[in-house]
Amino acid sequence: MKTTRFNLLGGAGLCLLLSTPGAEAAIADGAAHAIPTDTHSGASGELFLNVWDPVAAKSYSLDLGVTAEEFLLDASGRVWHLDPRFKALAAAGNPLRFNIAANNTYGGIAAPGVGAAPSGWGFAITALNDPVSLGLLMELNDKSASLAVSQISAAIQTRVDHLNLNAAAANGLTPGDFTTMTDFAANLSETTDATDDAYGAYFDYLWGIDIAGNFGFSTAATVRDADGAKDQKLRFFFLGLKAPGVNKLKTTDLGGGTAFFSLNPANATLLWSHGGRGDNLTPVAVPGPAMKVEPGATVVLDGSASYDPDYSGDLGYAWTQVSGPAVTLGSGAGPAKAVFVAGQAGDTYLFQLAVTDAGGRIGKAYKRVVVPNHRPVAVIHGPATVAPGGTVNLDGGTSYDPDAGDGIVAYQWVQIAGPATGLSGSALPTLGFTAGAKGSVYQFSLVVTDNHGLASVQKKIRIKAQ
Repeated sequence: MKTTRFNLLGGAGLCLLLSTPGAEAAIADGAAHAIPTDTHSGASGELFLNVWDPVAAKSYSLDLGVTAEEFLLDASGRVWHLDPRFKALAAAGNPLRFNIAANNTYGGIAAPGVGAAPSGWGFAITALNDPVSLGLLMELNDKSASLAVSQISAAIQTRVDHLNLNAAAANGLTPGDFTTMTDFAANLSETTDATDDAYGAYFDYLWGIDIAGNFGFSTAATVRDADGAKDQKLRFFFLGLKAPGVNKLKTTDLGGGTAFFSLNPANATLLWSHGGRGDNLTPVAVPGPAMKVEPGATVVLDGSASYDPDYSGDLGYAWTQVSGPAVTLGSGAGPAKAVFVAGQAGDTYLFQLAVTDAGGRIGKAYKRVVVPNHRPVAVIHGPATVAPGGTVNLDGGTSYDPDAGDGIVAYQWVQIAGPATGLSGSALPTLGFTAGAKGSVYQFSLVVTDNHGLASVQKKIRIKAQ
């Protein structure tokens, strides 16, 4: 069963606290060079995400916290929950372009199926899932490894170095020589405005489309396109040596033709999904929060915030009643909605929302709807003073229930103080008694109960004979 592999919820502050003294957070660039001061030489390169909003001229990047080595050895499904910086970028609602890359030319691993030992020598890069881009990419098979690496690998390394500088600045570190940035456990993000790009980290058209240089295939996909086109997905490839000592490339689809990267701006997730290997992720049913409604109100149940994390197709929606007084669920304005008419005060309903994706996976969640039963209100009309021997009339008949259609079904009088009248415990709406001698003080309370058995707050009255 597939599980979520990573959960990167904007933890930059925590990561910085864990940084070692003198080290700065960085994406490992997988460089093969051995510069004495470059302490991150000889480390597997890390995957990193780039997102571009061409309308707002802003970009975002994130260290994905998984090395090329780890991914080559285990390319099972993963989902990343993106941080508040991404959410802020996506909030504008503009189309977004994205890609993923990792360099790994230090040559320190051997992963089966991706080329000659050390097969980890090369780079990982996304390609738009369309015939043109895929065809151009596959043409690199048997081409000079040196040529491809000199262009694509160098571009990835340069991109990483610039992102590291900008991420350091964005997260409160002191940008300096990128070769001193060694804390690869701190998976930081950064955002860049095209008008303020001190470290060259802006994801522009050249990076997003032409990272592959003269080879021409597109490494970026577009989501939430303005023309309403379906969100694009990315395939993920590793380009490494074809054989030991052979300066030719072997191009390997790490998803076997069935796995894709997809970006969901609405839910701030990046997904690597093996749809063709039975790894279809369960869709997420989002029925919305519990509701309180008035008696007789038309209630709209809305599941339109539900989503399919791996974009396997349009969702199917089904609302069913689980408990509560039976209601008739009608169709709402759209397939995700259902409507019903609430009953009387005190009714509580529980509904289930089931969403089904194109692969038949079903996600379920529940929503409670309550028609609150408000307490009735006890009201007493009567004098505050009375002449000795005079008649006192106390009237609770105007007590009321604020809920439409409900009423008072019981009265309970209690004499709290004063000479005995014999009226304590009366269940009538009104009371009458004769006052005693001058100076006598009487106190009564009234509690009323509605037709649902809910009692009011005690109401008191004080009468003095004078």
